[in-house]
Amino acid sequence: MEAFEKRQKAGIRYDLDRMRKVLELLGNPQNTGKAVHIAGTNGKGSTAAYMEALLKETCTTWTFISPSFSGREEQFRWCGRAPDEETFARWVDEVLPAVEETEKQFGMMTPFELTTTVFYYAAREKQPDVLIVEAGMGGKLDATNVIEHPSAAVITSIGSDHLTYLGGSRETAARHKAGIFREGVPAICSADQEALVWLKEEAESAGAVWTPPVSWEWEAPDRLTIDGESVTLPASGRHQASNAALAYTACIHTGSIAAPKHLSKAVLPGRSEEVLPGVTLDTAHNPEAVNAVTSALPQHPDRLILFACMKDKDAAGMIAMLESCGKLTAASWPSPRAQTCSEWKDMFPDLPCTDDPVQWVKTYAGKRPLLILGSHDFASFLRPKLIEMRNNGAGKE
Repeated sequence: MEAFEKRQKAGIRYDLDRMRKVLELLGNPQNTGKAVHIAGTNGKGSTAAYMEALLKETCTTWTFISPSFSGREEQFRWCGRAPDEETFARWVDEVLPAVEETEKQFGMMTPFELTTTVFYYAAREKQPDVLIVEAGMGGKLDATNVIEHPSAAVITSIGSDHLTYLGGSRETAARHKAGIFREGVPAICSADQEALVWLKEEAESAGAVWTPPVSWEWEAPDRLTIDGESVTLPASGRHQASNAALAYTACIHTGSIAAPKHLSKAVLPGRSEEVLPGVTLDTAHNPEAVNAVTSALPQHPDRLILFACMKDKDAAGMIAMLESCGKLTAASWPSPRAQTCSEWKDMFPDLPCTDDPVQWVKTYAGKRPLLILGSHDFASFLRPKLIEMRNNGAGKE
């Protein structure tokens, strides 16, 4: 869409001046109804999906996720469903006058800022009971961080991704993400013990209400007991149980909670998703996420792993984890940020690489268990093709 392409050159700009101005011109629609703001390194999208599954039984939800697997309109969900392209285009047209007025004073908005603006603007039209808002890579200066008084602020995890933008260390990243905390608002967190210390300090400084998640127990691989009820989750791993517990706790603070059993109805594309029989796809793209996924894997001597990686990620650290879980092949795909086969060869001379991941899947699907990992961009490229293969009956013995 031209409005977004025009703003690609704005890159990543990290302040809230443009967001505050444009939303002021639009009448501050971000403060429509109740809201839950979700930040963290990994687990944000899953937590949002679990919240949708719980809340849709009792109320309406308007959800912002980042990124999506297809068009920008797929980043918005009304009770779990994306708007059509025409409606999304209309919203963009309607906000552009305010966007252009803002840009006269503060310079070009970024594509993410424009998307976020459209989401908040549309909230006024949709009038949801609850907004579920997934932050981008940060917190304090993230474009989403303009809600004055959310019902809850959630932080899922603190990892080592995006440290260039977030201060250079896990501690600075944690404190940056804690910028979503608000005075008097429950701060609900599930990070590791070291990070929880930093987050609790920030919560106290902000006057937020430190609120531990509801007590829960994980029963490997995909069972969660919470609030006295045992639930089968749609994805395996302790990290998914943790995300579900965060979602359940946040829903309590919206006043619109449903029974835990509805967690099983969450839709989690790209999260340990069986896209073909015996073929699992996950968007794990940093060491913490890869560790979470592989920790939940059962041992299988014949497993094959296809791994793709952006140039700026810790490829070596992730490779080290994956090598013990199956026979590994690197992958490249058509993206300027993708690690190429030539670059893989320079880093790992003995590691096989394919620049045709679709053909790789066709070769092995149905013959051996396959695990495919990589960035959201890689999953966005590959997932539709695998679903088409599934619909055509691929992967069956």
